[in-house]
Amino acid sequence: MLYAQLESRVQTCLDELVKSGKAVGLQAAVVHRGELVAEAWSGIADTRTERPVDRDILFPVFSMTKGVAATLVHLVAGAGRLNYDAPLADYWPEFGCRGKEKITMRMVLSHTAGVPQLPEAESHEEFADFERMAAAVAALEPLWKPGTECHYHAVTFSWLAFKPLKNITGCSFNELVRRYLGKDCYCGMTLREAETLPIAWLEPNPSPPVLSDTVPLTENDRIARLAIPPQVCPLEQWMNNTTIRTACIPASTGIMNARFIAGMYGDLVHGKLIAADQLTYAVSPVHQPLVPPGKRGNFGLGYALDATPGGPIGRVFGHGGYGGSNAKADLVGDFAVAVLKNRMDSCDVFTPVWHLVREALA
Repeated sequence: MLYAQLESRVQTCLDELVKSGKAVGLQAAVVHRGELVAEAWSGIADTRTERPVDRDILFPVFSMTKGVAATLVHLVAGAGRLNYDAPLADYWPEFGCRGKEKITMRMVLSHTAGVPQLPEAESHEEFADFERMAAAVAALEPLWKPGTECHYHAVTFSWLAFKPLKNITGCSFNELVRRYLGKDCYCGMTLREAETLPIAWLEPNPSPPVLSDTVPLTENDRIARLAIPPQVCPLEQWMNNTTIRTACIPASTGIMNARFIAGMYGDLVHGKLIAADQLTYAVSPVHQPLVPPGKRGNFGLGYALDATPGGPIGRVFGHGGYGGSNAKADLVGDFAVAVLKNRMDSCDVFTPVWHLVREALA
């Protein structure tokens, strides 16, 4: 009865968000104590065809993919095949040059590695070439001394986190996902999959922010523009492109449904994927001694951390993505929530659902 009432309330919430015009298409899932207990969906998945959202529609979710990549890192580390504090060059020899010799996976996962700048590529096909882009990242010079500042590695996280795993395991991203996490998640589809699977069409922000040419850029702004340069913007057009949907860029080209990502976080907090002590370690704030307080980010090892009223930071962790899709888990409540959307705007559709679930399950 509890779960039926919760599912009904989540469904009503999604329907109201769509009806009010705050969203076009939405999909949500809730996992409690390791079991899928609620799913809901509402609205239109593809405005070109008026195809409605259903439980199986896949959504491009941008940086939510980082949470999946981080989980794969933890699984490989938990098996004893990767050391968070070993030089990345131990697993990726070509990377150990130009001041990057001491960069570790801990720095990558906490966004302190110093190489957020996206290498140039002249075409979608060049972006989709994983090994080409990995080689370009390996040739970069850090923008700051690794481990001394935190700036979001929006896209280069892809190769920094996954190239070592690929070298260690010999597996593609999707092979590791199938082995450890299940189905309904892709990062680097085949062309047939990109053309035939049910994928939501991303809608642009109807009121995009206007960037001023007269206001001086802050350091964060300057680095952010290097991390996501104009050549890949607007991101929704980039991700609607079939070639990019076939690209394995594990910081941003993940395509999945809500039950997959809620299931992954639900399995993490329920102890199905990694040991409890390793998870506690992964969701503790990464305060590297060389990073001064003002330069620190709110990250664990690959996950964004939330401070919740009455609870320590790290109780709630997960990762959102450009446009507002989001997924989080609560360690104490042993539940996870995912809400995916296809209009790339700043409307927060996740928080109303999260509050409903916390009220019912926390």
